[in-house]
Amino acid sequence: MHPSRLYLLAAAALWSTAGVLVKLSTLSAWQLASGRSLIAAVALAIALPAGRKRPSARGLLATFAYATTVVTFIVANKLTTSANSVFLQSTAPLYVLLASPFLLREKIRGRDLAFIAVVALAMGLFFVERPPVAATAPDPRLGNILALLSGVLYAAMIMGLRWLGSRAGGGESSIPTVVAGNAIACLACLPFALPAPVGAADVAVIGYRPDD
Repeated sequence: MHPSRLYLLAAAALWSTAGVLVKLSTLSAWQLASGRSLIAAVALAIALPAGRKRPSARGLLATFAYATTVVTFIVANKLTTSANSVFLQSTAPLYVLLASPFLLREKIRGRDLAFIAVVALAMGLFFVERPPVAATAPDPRLGNILALLSGVLYAAMIMGLRWLGSRAGGGESSIPTVVAGNAIACLACLPFALPAPVGAADVAVIGYRPDD
Protein backbone atom coordinates (compact mmCIF):
# COMPACT_ATOMS: atom_id res chain seq x y z
CA MET A 1 0.00 0.00 0.00
CA HIS A 2 1.25 3.47 -0.88
CA PRO A 3 2.46 5.47 2.17
CA SER A 4 0.03 8.28 1.39
CA ARG A 5 -2.87 5.87 1.85
CA LEU A 6 -1.48 4.70 5.17
CA TYR A 7 -1.22 8.33 6.30
CA LEU A 8 -4.83 8.86 5.24
CA LEU A 9 -5.99 5.81 7.19
CA ALA A 10 -4.04 6.92 10.26
CA ALA A 11 -5.51 10.42 10.04
CA ALA A 12 -9.03 8.98 9.71
CA ALA A 13 -8.52 6.75 12.75
CA LEU A 14 -7.18 9.61 14.87
CA TRP A 15 -9.93 11.96 13.70
CA SER A 16 -12.66 9.41 14.45
CA THR A 17 -11.40 8.69 17.97
CA ALA A 18 -10.99 12.36 18.87
CA GLY A 19 -14.51 12.55 20.24
CA VAL A 20 -13.96 9.67 22.66
CA LEU A 21 -10.74 11.20 23.98
CA VAL A 22 -12.48 14.54 24.49
CA LYS A 23 -15.13 12.79 26.57
CA LEU A 24 -12.50 10.99 28.67
CA SER A 25 -10.70 14.23 29.51
CA THR A 26 -11.67 16.12 32.66
CA LEU A 27 -10.52 19.41 31.12
CA SER A 28 -13.12 21.94 30.00
CA ALA A 29 -13.93 22.45 26.33
CA TRP A 30 -12.01 25.74 26.30
CA GLN A 31 -8.93 24.18 27.92
CA LEU A 32 -8.96 21.31 25.44
CA ALA A 33 -9.49 23.55 22.43
CA SER A 34 -6.74 25.96 23.46
CA GLY A 35 -4.19 23.30 24.42
CA ARG A 36 -4.95 21.10 21.41
CA SER A 37 -4.45 23.97 18.99
CA LEU A 38 -1.30 25.14 20.77
CA ILE A 39 0.29 21.69 20.42
CA ALA A 40 -0.77 21.45 16.75
CA ALA A 41 0.58 24.90 15.86
CA VAL A 42 3.92 24.35 17.59
CA ALA A 43 4.37 20.83 16.20
CA LEU A 44 3.64 21.90 12.60
CA ALA A 45 5.84 24.99 12.88
CA ILE A 46 8.75 22.88 14.10
CA ALA A 47 8.28 19.99 11.68
CA LEU A 48 7.53 21.91 8.48
CA PRO A 49 9.41 24.98 7.19
CA ALA A 50 6.19 26.26 5.57
CA GLY A 51 4.60 26.32 9.01
CA ARG A 52 6.89 29.17 10.00
CA LYS A 53 5.59 31.43 7.24
CA ARG A 54 2.74 33.89 7.49
CA PRO A 55 -0.45 33.01 5.60
CA SER A 56 -1.29 35.29 2.70
CA ALA A 57 -4.14 37.77 2.80
CA ARG A 58 -6.01 35.46 0.42
CA GLY A 59 -5.89 32.72 3.04
CA LEU A 60 -7.50 34.71 5.87
CA LEU A 61 -10.98 33.29 5.28
CA ALA A 62 -9.68 29.72 5.37
CA THR A 63 -7.61 30.58 8.46
CA PHE A 64 -10.60 31.79 10.47
CA ALA A 65 -12.75 28.94 9.14
CA TYR A 66 -10.13 26.49 10.42
CA ALA A 67 -9.94 28.17 13.83
CA THR A 68 -13.71 28.18 14.36
CA THR A 69 -14.00 24.60 13.07
CA VAL A 70 -11.69 23.12 15.69
CA VAL A 71 -13.21 25.15 18.53
CA THR A 72 -16.86 24.39 17.73
CA PHE A 73 -16.04 20.69 17.38
CA ILE A 74 -14.56 20.49 20.89
CA VAL A 75 -17.39 22.51 22.47
CA ALA A 76 -20.01 20.42 20.67
CA ASN A 77 -18.31 17.24 21.83
CA LYS A 78 -18.63 18.30 25.45
CA LEU A 79 -22.35 19.09 25.05
CA THR A 80 -23.63 16.19 22.94
CA THR A 81 -22.54 12.62 22.29
CA SER A 82 -19.24 11.94 20.52
CA ALA A 83 -21.04 10.01 17.79
CA ASN A 84 -23.34 12.95 17.06
CA SER A 85 -20.55 15.52 17.00
CA VAL A 86 -18.33 13.40 14.74
CA PHE A 87 -21.14 12.55 12.33
CA LEU A 88 -22.56 16.06 12.07
CA GLN A 89 -19.14 17.59 11.49
CA SER A 90 -18.47 14.91 8.88
CA THR A 91 -21.37 16.24 6.81
CA ALA A 92 -18.91 18.86 5.49
CA PRO A 93 -18.65 17.13 2.06
CA LEU A 94 -22.38 17.76 1.63
CA TYR A 95 -21.87 21.52 1.83
CA VAL A 96 -18.77 21.32 -0.36
CA LEU A 97 -20.79 19.57 -3.06
CA LEU A 98 -23.60 22.12 -2.82
CA ALA A 99 -21.28 25.14 -2.91
CA SER A 100 -18.66 23.87 -5.38
CA PRO A 101 -20.62 24.81 -8.55
CA PHE A 102 -20.79 28.42 -7.36
CA LEU A 103 -17.42 28.88 -5.64
CA LEU A 104 -15.10 26.39 -7.37
CA ARG A 105 -16.89 26.06 -10.72
CA GLU A 106 -17.22 22.30 -10.28
CA LYS A 107 -20.21 20.31 -11.57
CA ILE A 108 -22.38 18.06 -9.42
CA ARG A 109 -22.55 14.51 -10.81
CA GLY A 110 -25.49 12.13 -10.58
CA ARG A 111 -23.94 9.99 -7.87
CA ASP A 112 -23.23 13.16 -5.88
CA LEU A 113 -26.96 13.87 -5.76
CA ALA A 114 -27.59 10.44 -4.24
CA PHE A 115 -24.91 11.12 -1.61
CA ILE A 116 -26.46 14.51 -0.82
CA ALA A 117 -29.92 12.97 -0.37
CA VAL A 118 -28.71 10.22 1.97
CA VAL A 119 -26.61 12.54 4.15
CA ALA A 120 -29.34 15.19 4.32
CA LEU A 121 -31.90 12.58 5.41
CA ALA A 122 -29.60 11.17 8.10
CA MET A 123 -28.74 14.66 9.30
CA GLY A 124 -32.41 15.61 9.61
CA LEU A 125 -33.06 12.68 11.96
CA PHE A 126 -30.88 14.33 14.60
CA PHE A 127 -33.39 17.18 14.96
CA VAL A 128 -36.71 15.33 14.72
CA GLU A 129 -36.98 14.71 18.47
CA ARG A 130 -35.39 16.31 21.49
CA PRO A 131 -32.40 14.11 22.44
CA PRO A 132 -32.22 12.90 26.05
CA VAL A 133 -29.91 14.65 28.49
CA ALA A 134 -27.14 12.49 29.94
CA ALA A 135 -24.09 12.93 32.11
CA THR A 136 -21.84 12.86 29.05
CA ALA A 137 -24.26 14.95 26.97
CA PRO A 138 -25.59 17.77 29.22
CA ASP A 139 -27.06 19.85 26.36
CA PRO A 140 -27.37 17.59 23.32
CA ARG A 141 -29.55 19.93 21.26
CA LEU A 142 -27.10 22.84 21.50
CA GLY A 143 -24.22 20.41 20.97
CA ASN A 144 -25.86 19.06 17.81
CA ILE A 145 -26.34 22.59 16.48
CA LEU A 146 -22.69 23.47 17.17
CA ALA A 147 -21.55 20.22 15.56
CA LEU A 148 -23.64 21.08 12.50
CA LEU A 149 -22.08 24.55 12.45
CA SER A 150 -18.65 22.94 12.75
CA GLY A 151 -19.44 20.92 9.62
CA VAL A 152 -20.38 24.07 7.71
CA LEU A 153 -17.19 25.80 8.84
CA TYR A 154 -15.18 22.69 7.98
CA ALA A 155 -16.60 22.84 4.46
CA ALA A 156 -15.64 26.53 4.22
CA MET A 157 -12.12 25.63 5.33
CA ILE A 158 -11.87 22.84 2.72
CA MET A 159 -13.04 25.11 -0.09
CA GLY A 160 -10.73 27.89 1.05
CA LEU A 161 -7.71 25.59 1.06
CA ARG A 162 -8.66 24.13 -2.32
CA TRP A 163 -9.03 27.60 -3.74
CA LEU A 164 -5.57 28.53 -2.47
CA GLY A 165 -4.11 25.35 -3.97
CA SER A 166 -5.68 26.05 -7.35
CA ARG A 167 -4.16 29.51 -7.72
CA ALA A 168 -2.05 30.17 -10.78
CA GLY A 169 1.64 29.40 -10.48
CA GLY A 170 1.26 26.19 -8.51
CA GLY A 171 -1.00 27.54 -5.80
CA GLU A 172 -0.15 28.19 -2.17
CA SER A 173 0.77 25.83 0.62
CA SER A 174 -2.03 25.21 3.12
CA ILE A 175 0.42 24.74 6.01
CA PRO A 176 0.72 28.44 7.00
CA THR A 177 -3.07 28.68 7.02
CA VAL A 178 -3.41 25.62 9.25
CA VAL A 179 -0.73 26.84 11.69
CA ALA A 180 -2.26 30.32 11.87
CA GLY A 181 -5.74 28.84 12.35
CA ASN A 182 -4.53 26.78 15.29
CA ALA A 183 -2.75 29.78 16.78
CA ILE A 184 -5.92 31.90 16.54
CA ALA A 185 -8.02 29.11 18.10
CA CYS A 186 -5.52 28.77 20.96
CA LEU A 187 -5.46 32.48 21.74
CA ALA A 188 -9.24 32.92 21.38
CA CYS A 189 -9.95 30.13 23.88
CA LEU A 190 -7.13 30.98 26.29
CA PRO A 191 -9.04 33.59 28.40
CA PHE A 192 -11.79 31.02 29.05
CA ALA A 193 -9.26 28.23 29.67
CA LEU A 194 -7.46 29.93 32.54
CA PRO A 195 -6.57 29.12 35.23
CA ALA A 196 -5.14 25.81 34.04
CA PRO A 197 -5.74 22.90 36.44
CA VAL A 198 -2.84 21.22 38.18
CA GLY A 199 -3.33 17.46 37.82
CA ALA A 200 -1.33 14.37 38.60
CA ALA A 201 0.76 14.76 35.44
CA ASP A 202 1.66 18.33 36.37
CA VAL A 203 2.59 17.34 39.90
CA ALA A 204 4.86 14.60 38.61
CA VAL A 205 6.64 16.99 36.30
CA ILE A 206 7.44 19.62 38.91
CA GLY A 207 8.34 17.02 41.53
CA TYR A 208 5.81 18.21 44.12
CA ARG A 209 3.46 16.02 46.11
CA PRO A 210 0.48 17.50 48.01
CA ASP A 211 1.41 15.51 51.10
CA ASP A 212 5.02 16.75 51.21
